[in-house]
Amino acid sequence: MKLEELAKKIIRDNEYLALATSEGTKPWASPVHYGVDGNYIFYFVSIPSSKHCSNIDGNPKVSFAIYNSTVPEGQGNGIQVDGKAELLENSEYEHALQYYKSVFVSTDIEGLMKSPYRIYKITPEHIFINDPHAKVDGRVEIKL
Repeated sequence: MKLEELAKKIIRDNEYLALATSEGTKPWASPVHYGVDGNYIFYFVSIPSSKHCSNIDGNPKVSFAIYNSTVPEGQGNGIQVDGKAELLENSEYEHALQYYKSVFVSTDIEGLMKSPYRIYKITPEHIFINDPHAKVDGRVEIKL
């Protein structure tokens, strides 16, 4: 299987990503449920006052990993991504909600959120995957 196809399978087969944000020199990691569109823009929902969202307000540069944590050591693979995260505008919700399904999110007739949760998007800048055919871990940048 090509590395790009393997990466797409990893994204398709999982539901959570481990999001890394930082405020200055203080890193923070958060598991978040995600959705992804056909351009590999990732969406997640959170409360703006959460630690990771507060960090994004001050520093939109993020990274994340998606992987299956249930397989034995040496048999798993995952992707690592860096990019930019941002809070969506209300006008972008309709598009995002096509790809992100959640019991925490609903909008009113004008498209405004009816809960304290908001939708964020992550636009990847670089996507990496370990090459399973390499003799030692070999991280390879791919394009999706």
